[in-house]
Amino acid sequence: MPGSLTALRALLCLVFAFLLAGTRAEAFFAEHQPAPGILATAAPESTGQNYDGSPYDAPDSLIAAKSADELITVRSYTNALGKEGISSSGAMRADSWVTLPNQIPARSGHLQIEKILEIQPGRGSHYLDFQVPASNLRIPANGSTTSGGALQFQLNNPVPINPSTFLRPPGRPGG
Repeated sequence: MPGSLTALRALLCLVFAFLLAGTRAEAFFAEHQPAPGILATAAPESTGQNYDGSPYDAPDSLIAAKSADELITVRSYTNALGKEGISSSGAMRADSWVTLPNQIPARSGHLQIEKILEIQPGRGSHYLDFQVPASNLRIPANGSTTSGGALQFQLNNPVPINPSTFLRPPGRPGG
């Protein structure tokens, strides 16, 4: 018995040494990776879409902003009561939720908008597009996208708005 135990130990050592040598050889021949903290340049074929197929470098996207002061067009949806409050104050409050206009498919009605953005019923009935510096946008604590797949941000500071620029999505009566 002790002889077979020694042979088993020797066999296991050989197998382990063989596997360890294989991983070292693979590491030697592996393609060079940049050091931690160093960004590699992107290949031209890798720009334009995330691996989930969503565009990430559109001219009006936050990611395309070249500086923190560059203006980004954002959109805020609300209901009639919210429109009234925003209009009377003349500003969007800090912590207001916004998205990018290209996150809502053209011709989407309020029900589709409310579903995409995960907002309460009726809050897709009015919207306002306005510009903010990229530095005034932050990723919300619950993440950068809604379960409907739309990018979402929050304002860091209040933003003055022109109340006459509120619009209604398609399919909504005027008012």
